Amino acid sequence: MKNKTSVNGIVYRIIVFFLIVFDAIIFAVAYWGLKTYNLNLAPTVYSIFGNNEGMNTGIIKEAFLFCLPFIVGSALIAVAVVVCDRIWAKSSEKNGENSGTKIRAMRITSCVLAIMLFFGNMAYVSVGYGVYDFVSVKLQKTDIYQNEYIDPRNVKIEAENKRNVIVIYLESMETSAASKEEGGFCKDNYIPNLTRLAAENVSFSDKAYFPDSDKQLLGGVTQLNATNWTMATLFATSTGLPWAFKIGEDFEDGFAEGAYGMGDFLQEQDYNLEFLCGSDIKFAGRDKFFKSHGDYVIYDYNTAVERKVVNKDDFKWWGFDDKTLYDIAKNEIGELANKDEPFNFTMLTVDTHPIGGYECEHCPKIYDNKTANVIACADALLNEFIEWVQAQDFYENTTIVIIGDHLRSDTCIFEGVAQSDRRVYNCFINPAMSVDNDAKYNRIFTSLDLFPTILASMGYKIEGNRLGLGVNLFSGEQTLAEKMTFDALNKETEKRSEYFIKTFCRTYSK
Repeated sequence: MKNKTSVNGIVYRIIVFFLIVFDAIIFAVAYWGLKTYNLNLAPTVYSIFGNNEGMNTGIIKEAFLFCLPFIVGSALIAVAVVVCDRIWAKSSEKNGENSGTKIRAMRITSCVLAIMLFFGNMAYVSVGYGVYDFVSVKLQKTDIYQNEYIDPRNVKIEAENKRNVIVIYLESMETSAASKEEGGFCKDNYIPNLTRLAAENVSFSDKAYFPDSDKQLLGGVTQLNATNWTMATLFATSTGLPWAFKIGEDFEDGFAEGAYGMGDFLQEQDYNLEFLCGSDIKFAGRDKFFKSHGDYVIYDYNTAVERKVVNKDDFKWWGFDDKTLYDIAKNEIGELANKDEPFNFTMLTVDTHPIGGYECEHCPKIYDNKTANVIACADALLNEFIEWVQAQDFYENTTIVIIGDHLRSDTCIFEGVAQSDRRVYNCFINPAMSVDNDAKYNRIFTSLDLFPTILASMGYKIEGNRLGLGVNLFSGEQTLAEKMTFDALNKETEKRSEYFIKTFCRTYSK
C-alpha cells in the first residue's frame, strides 16, 4: 500500500509540475504575441506551418527572452508545490488514514485548478487571436472563384509599346505614417517623400476628393485578411487571387501552377524578369513562386554573398540592409536596361519589417521612437532611388510602381489606431495612361486590384478591365470590394474553396 501511495505521489508531482509550466508557457507566448503584434490568426497559422527557412531568428530570441521570466517563475512555483506535496505526504504517513485522504483531496483540487487554468488560457488565446472566427470561416465554403474569377489567359491584353516596369514592395508601409494633416495618424509626417510622390503622381485613394483644395488627403489600399502578410500580397498583386491555400502547403511540386499571373504574361511578352530581396528567397516559398510564374532571375542575400557583394559574417536583420538593396538594384537595373528586351524588375525592402524595424547607420535620429526613425529612413532611401531612376535614359519608357506589402503588424507606432481605419500605400510614377479624379479618389479597393492596374499603368489595354478577382483601377469600373462591399469580399476570400485548390493547385489536388 505504501509503494502504491508513493507511485501515485510521483505521478501527481510530474503531472502538476508540467501542467503549471505548460500553462505559463501558453500564457506567456500568447501575451507576447498580442502585446507585440496587431494581426489576425491567418498569418500566424500559415507562418507556423509554412516554409520558415531564412526567417529572422531575432524574433524567436525576443519572444524567448520575454517568456523566460514566466517560465522560470512557473517552474519555481511548480517546484514549491512538488516539495510541499512531498512534505505533506511524509507527514500523512505518520498521521494515519485521515491525513492521506486530505492529501488526495488537495492533489485532486490542485490538478483541477491547473486544468481550469489551461482552459482559461485557451479562452484567452481564442478571444485574443480570433480563433473562433478563423475556424468558423474556414468551415464555410465560397463560390466566389466560380462566379467572379477572370482567367487572364482568356482575356485580350495588348499594348502598342512594351514599357519597362519597376515594382517596389515596401515592407509594412502604410499611409498611417503620414501626419494627420496629410491623411495619416501621426503627429509628424514620417514619410514626406512618399506623401509628395503620391500627390505628384497617381495614387489611388479611399479618401474623398476636394476640388477646391490644392492638397488631397493620402489614402490607399484596404487590406484583406487573406493578404495581410508579405507572401500573400506578392501572390495577390501578381495573380489577382487571395491566399486560399490549405494550411501546411509547402509548394514542393510547384507554386499554384494552375494560376496565371503577371510574371507568366510578361514572360510570354519576352520581358527580362528579375526579383531582388535582402533576405533568403526561400522564406515562405518566394523562390518557388517567382520561378513557377515567370522564371524570374533571383537575387537574394545568398546571391550577394556568393558574388562577394556582402560578407557572410556581416548578417543584418534579415540579410542585408535596404541601403545595400538599392545599390544592388541600380546595378541590376542598369544591366537590364542595356538589353534589347523590356524588363520587369521587382524588389522587396526589409528594414521596416516588424518587430520595430532595423535602424541602420543611415537612419536619422530625429524622433524618440525607433520605428519612426526607421520609417523616415526608408522614405529617404526610396526617394534617392526614385531620383536615380528618373535621371536614367531608360526612365522615359519605364513605369515605377510603389506598393506597401501590408499594414504594420507590430504595435511599435500605430498602437490604438484600428486596423480597419489604416490603409496600405500605393503610387504609380510615370504611368502610360492618365486617370480621372473620379477613378482615383473615394475608391474601395484591395491588393487583388493591383494586378490588372499594374499592367494598365504599363500601357496594356485589358479587355473588360478585369483579371483574376481584380479590376483595373484606371478604368474607374467598380471593384469587387465596391460591388459586394469590402466586408463581404473579406469574408468570402477567407472561406475555403475546393475549386480554388483543384483549379490553381493542380499538383496538390492530385
